[in-house]
Amino acid sequence: MMRALAHQALSLKQPHHCVDLVDGALRRGLEQVDGQTEALLRITHTLTCADLGDQARADEAVAGWAQALTLMEGMTSGRTRKAITSLRSTLSIYQRRKVPGAAELARRAREALA
Repeated sequence: MMRALAHQALSLKQPHHCVDLVDGALRRGLEQVDGQTEALLRITHTLTCADLGDQARADEAVAGWAQALTLMEGMTSGRTRKAITSLRSTLSIYQRRKVPGAAELARRAREALA
């Protein structure tokens, strides 16, 4: 529910508590959900931080996405492909901004879609 609220807040241009919501969803979900759900929570973390565009959060987003890609290894679903595809456009921006880990994550995302 917290993940959905964070997305809704972004859609409504009300980002004030988005990071708190996705952080809470991730914290509460860890070790209580299956790998696919954890990957989704990490990606959702990922996209919220990217949407907010904060440099400090960009580092956090890259780290979260890296964990999510690891969890997604071996999964083949439309949802994971869509998440990875949407991640790639943000990663290209992060690579230009020289965010640590962005280039390696972009490589891993390419391989995951291959």
